[in-house]
Amino acid sequence: MINKQIPIGGFSIIEMMIVLIVLSTILTAIFATLPQLQRNNRNNLRQDDVNRAANAITSYVNNNKGRNITTPADVTAVKSRAQPFKQFDATTMTFDVTNLPNSSSTLSAVTNLNTIRIVTAAECEADNSAKFHTKSNKRATVLLYAVEGASGPVSKCLPV
Repeated sequence: MINKQIPIGGFSIIEMMIVLIVLSTILTAIFATLPQLQRNNRNNLRQDDVNRAANAITSYVNNNKGRNITTPADVTAVKSRAQPFKQFDATTMTFDVTNLPNSSSTLSAVTNLNTIRIVTAAECEADNSAKFHTKSNKRATVLLYAVEGASGPVSKCLPV
């Protein structure tokens, strides 16, 4: 009778090391991109909130015979129409209105992530600031706000 040895199945240590190296590479790539994905998600929610505020402003102006937002009561009415916010904390956010008085006025960009600034009689500039609207349409309104960038807040301007 011939004794045949039956090979015992299993993985060698080298095969296990290769699997661990591939797995660690995949996990490192996932964890490296996770903060960016979270930041993008927060920025998308913030953009949704700003769009909701822009729609509330348009609705408010249309329902008030074209009267622009000028008083704190106007801001409160718009803020209540725009809620619920997804990213902005409605209890701590700054939701203010600014009127640019003349053609030399420019309002700098917003860097606070919890601020939406309503600027009336204005238009967006290339640097995301707001400048006095020189055309005859005084109802022109823009929203200044900030989103998260890789190295800090990035200012944005949205015409309403």
